[in-house]
Amino acid sequence: MLVRLVRELQGQSCLPLELVPPAKKSLMVSRSFGQPATTLEHLQQAIATYTSRAAEKLRRYGLATGTMNLFVMTNRFREGHYSNSVAVSLPVATNATPELLHYALRAAESLYQPHYEFKKAGVLLLNLTPATQTQTHLFDTCDRDRVSRLMTAIDSLNCRFGSGTIGFAATGMHQPWKLKATHISGRYTTCWNDILQIS
Repeated sequence: MLVRLVRELQGQSCLPLELVPPAKKSLMVSRSFGQPATTLEHLQQAIATYTSRAAEKLRRYGLATGTMNLFVMTNRFREGHYSNSVAVSLPVATNATPELLHYALRAAESLYQPHYEFKKAGVLLLNLTPATQTQTHLFDTCDRDRVSRLMTAIDSLNCRFGSGTIGFAATGMHQPWKLKATHISGRYTTCWNDILQIS
């Protein structure tokens, strides 16, 4: 590292920058639960929350997905471990949250098994394409221009007033399964409120 640093200071490039980053091929949002999800309602809330976050990332990168892969699992260190996944092929590639939630919630019903304590769930988006180059369907009845304007408005409000200002009812108001983050490190370099003060 020191040799590279000296060479960089002397004007010799040792770590060339990527002028054009490679296109993303997949995108995943997955978390472990703060406490196990035992009901279909809580499992659907978690999957809906992760799907919403994944859709936001898609729009941020200007991408759309053609395939969703959803998975759930129980604690793998306990006896009777259960895990399952389901892949959903979308008729038209999209990054619209309502459309993705429609498929995700139906998939959650097929993944849920009673009497299991689910510890983790996730959403993997595949077959990513630029949102401006998606192939439409002949019998597609969705007003995609209207949905696109709605998503732009929601994203701009969440960006201006904070993440989660506007959300979808499917994500739930009370989320007992949500990961607890009471001992996270301060954001000393990115947040004014967390800057260290020495007196």
